[in-house]
Amino acid sequence: MKISIFGISHATINIIESIENFSDEIEIFDLNNNFDFKNEISDKKNIKINIDQNLINDPKNIIENSDYVFLASNSDILNSFFYHKFIGNFDKNKIQMIILNKDLYEMYKSKNYSVINLFDSSKNEIVSTIRS
Repeated sequence: MKISIFGISHATINIIESIENFSDEIEIFDLNNNFDFKNEISDKKNIKINIDQNLINDPKNIIENSDYVFLASNSDILNSFFYHKFIGNFDKNKIQMIILNKDLYEMYKSKNYSVINLFDSSKNEIVSTIRS
C-alpha cells in the first residue's frame, strides 16, 4: 500500500508514526526542504521525500499511484486548496486534510469533508482504515 503525504509539519510525524507499520511505501511531498525533518526520518527505509516547488501548478504527482493521501502542511489554505484540486480525481474517502483552526475544522466537518482531528487523534477514520 502506498501512502502520500503533502506537507512537512508536526502532524506529518504523527501520521507517519500511526501508519508506518501498515504501509509498504510512504512518499512525502513539500514545496520546501526541511533538513531537520529529513534527519529525523533518515533511518526509516520505506519513506521517500520529494521537494518540488511546482506542486501548486502540477500536483498530480501527489495522488499518482497512491492508495491514501494526507494533506498535512501547516497551512489550512494550502491543505484545502489541494483537497479541492484532488477531489474530482481521487476517492474522497481516501483523502484527508489537516485543519489547524478549530472553527474552520468544525465547519469542514459539518459539511462532511474528510478532515483530520488533531484535537482527538483517535477519531481519524483513514488512519483506522489503514491499520485494519
